[in-house]
Amino acid sequence: MGLAALAPVAISAHDTTRPADHAVDTISTPVVNVANAAPATVFTSIIEGALRKASGTPAPPSGNQATLWGNKSSATTTAEGSGRVLVGAIGTFCADWPRIRVTVDGKVAGTSKIVDAQRYGAYPVGTAVGSGRHVVKIQYINDFRNSTCDRNVHLGFVQMENRSGTSTESTTGPTASPTSTPTATSTATPTITPIPDPATPSEVADEPVTPGPAVTPTPVASGSSPTSTGATAGPGNSGVPSGTVLKRHDGDLTVTTAGTVIDGLDIHGFLRIRANDVTVRRTMIRGGATGNSVKALISADGTHRNLRIEDSTLKADTASPYMNGIIGRNFTAVRVDISNVVDNAMVVGDNVTIKDSWFHGTTRFTPWPFQPDNQTHNDNVQIEGGNNILIQGNRFEGASNTAIMITQNVSRSQGIRVVNNLLTEGDCTVNISEKGKGPIQSTFAGNRFAKSGIAKCAIVAKTTSFPSVDGNVWDGTSTPIVIRTRPT
Repeated sequence: MGLAALAPVAISAHDTTRPADHAVDTISTPVVNVANAAPATVFTSIIEGALRKASGTPAPPSGNQATLWGNKSSATTTAEGSGRVLVGAIGTFCADWPRIRVTVDGKVAGTSKIVDAQRYGAYPVGTAVGSGRHVVKIQYINDFRNSTCDRNVHLGFVQMENRSGTSTESTTGPTASPTSTPTATSTATPTITPIPDPATPSEVADEPVTPGPAVTPTPVASGSSPTSTGATAGPGNSGVPSGTVLKRHDGDLTVTTAGTVIDGLDIHGFLRIRANDVTVRRTMIRGGATGNSVKALISADGTHRNLRIEDSTLKADTASPYMNGIIGRNFTAVRVDISNVVDNAMVVGDNVTIKDSWFHGTTRFTPWPFQPDNQTHNDNVQIEGGNNILIQGNRFEGASNTAIMITQNVSRSQGIRVVNNLLTEGDCTVNISEKGKGPIQSTFAGNRFAKSGIAKCAIVAKTTSFPSVDGNVWDGTSTPIVIRTRPT
């Protein structure tokens, strides 16, 4: 269904708390349709935010949303037409709804409060502008979080109120209800369910890494130090075992029955986990076309529990900047081989174990406007948030950004243990970024570090998030690593 036919315009009211530089400030309830609105546009630049799968309705044409999570966050696009700017957005309520500031062609047009968590409303901001091509920048301006919630805004699209050369008046009408699509056990058409808010980015606009001075870490106050064995995982002992006969399955596979065991399949599609206690073993997963929507060969980002993946190979048949390996929470991956994706694994919640696995061969793309340097930031593992995370006995290599990126884009990151791995490449091999949400608690023990893009940058972190360390050395020399400091 086209967005133009559903694009609701909002009733506005003045907000007494608006900043003085805002031309028009609105609290909006989308209730009316604009039949002649210009086509919706996608965001070409996102700062301090992320491109994610759309989680609201109706889905934007791109299938994605730009999630902004801080007062320095912004997204920019170009829109053709005239009239007011209409912003399609949803928000995460936390003590209040999120507010955005809209700038058109370099001038502040106004602000609006986003007051729905599920349905993208076309919120009108500012006064009408003339026909033409306009640069529209949207800033998030009232970030807030506490121990129970985190306020964010999710931008689905921007469009001008009128197409070029037209002028229409809005008429009141009901909002349309989204169409419900039943979940099929297997389908040939890729349709990945959006990740619940907070969602998972395919690419997070990481702040540039400029390591400060090296700091010799204080060892963990424990007994004997672990032996730095690193990982023995590799092509001979991870992935589908040699000689396994696989049965071909064409199309996506969605698991909705608890206790399902998938054994010996060659899946030419995507695998989605929507049930508890699922086991995937000796299986090849190849994916399919992504279009312009973030996807993962295995999506396990819902409310399931106890997913186990073992002795399996995840390798995308077709590389794409929107393609990842595993995205999820509550899973264990053992002896898994993942390649030909942007991020091998993306952790978005609690209770994750990755053991004895080989993550390699990430694919790098440019141009990619969602990062400041115009290229994808590839990680073997990106932790977006979560507790009780164990990474043990793995071999991580071939990622341009990091072997392990630890952030708090989705939630606080605590209880992370990284033990006896071989970690190599990346600018800094491990990058720990608080994202303004407080210290990250992690432990690194018995790991071997190989080459890094920035000389001798094994781990970079703010001093408040320095990990506990024990027995981590540079591969080949057994020289203890040092931690590099970052200002933020």
